[in-house]
Amino acid sequence: MILLFVFAASSCFSQKSLFVWDYRTAKAHAKAQMDSTQWNMKMFQSEGAVDTTHSFPIQIGTFPVAYYKSLGNGSAPLEFIINGKKLSGQAVFVFKGEQNSSLFKSENRITEVPFIILTTHASDIGPSIMTSRNHPNYLAEGRIPIKSITIDWLSMQLADRTAYAIVNMRLFDLRFGRLVIVAPQPDNTLRFLQVETGDLLPEGKDMPPIVSNLNAHISNLLKKKKVLDFVNRFGQ
Repeated sequence: MILLFVFAASSCFSQKSLFVWDYRTAKAHAKAQMDSTQWNMKMFQSEGAVDTTHSFPIQIGTFPVAYYKSLGNGSAPLEFIINGKKLSGQAVFVFKGEQNSSLFKSENRITEVPFIILTTHASDIGPSIMTSRNHPNYLAEGRIPIKSITIDWLSMQLADRTAYAIVNMRLFDLRFGRLVIVAPQPDNTLRFLQVETGDLLPEGKDMPPIVSNLNAHISNLLKKKKVLDFVNRFGQ
């Protein structure tokens, strides 16, 4: 399901069996995507034509995929003030499912945050989107307009927990931090700071408290000296 600033998760489930993603399961998954007898045609037909109303780094396509279960995913706008300077951006969410349930040790945590991007000098937060159409791999993308440059980003969290983000062709291995801060410079060059976060599993079973708890956590991350130094130096 593709959701833009919309979230769907009315319940969560306990995954007792260990999720395995190896060459064999990956090959079976790839084969299923090519097998029209396994496609979820009802879901495919309900999506309709490609939506061209939003400008994303990669055009979103409509295509059939094999049946899968997903409890929901989505994205949310973010905004913070640090040392009098505004940081704006986006976060993407994936709810508890077979591919990530082993992470959740508390019943009050049902969603994880694969990627967060914040920028200085944003004229608008811009659009963002997360898709489950490659389940158990999850992809997201967005665009943040700046006065003289556009910040385009893609993120992916794969079934084996490998996770990457690409921001204006800069590659980030998200094992070393789910939060990336971008500071565009007057000459249109960019400065980046990747902040170590570990896995982000905000508390809450509904989106308002989940986003609120995530905001509180990010606010604490933004108080780190290296973040303050970065914003003071490059967030002109």
